[in-house]
Amino acid sequence: MRIVVSQSDTSGWIDRIVVGDFPQSPDGGYTRGNVLASPVVADHKDVNSEALQGGRVALAWKPIDNLTITPSIFTSASRRT
Repeated sequence: MRIVVSQSDTSGWIDRIVVGDFPQSPDGGYTRGNVLASPVVADHKDVNSEALQGGRVALAWKPIDNLTITPSIFTSASRRT
């Protein structure tokens, strides 16, 4: 029997800032290009982090000398934020 387990974590480095509507200019239009003037609705830090887990189980069975049967089960999962 062989059992293999793996795990990998990658920390995020991208910040996602969600802004609201751009403020209207005095003439009724929207101020273009001035993101800093918009209200911040949400500030998400490190949004591109990732966690990976995986595993494998294999069992060798040799019913006769010239025949080996090795059934295996694989599984994996990933989580991204």
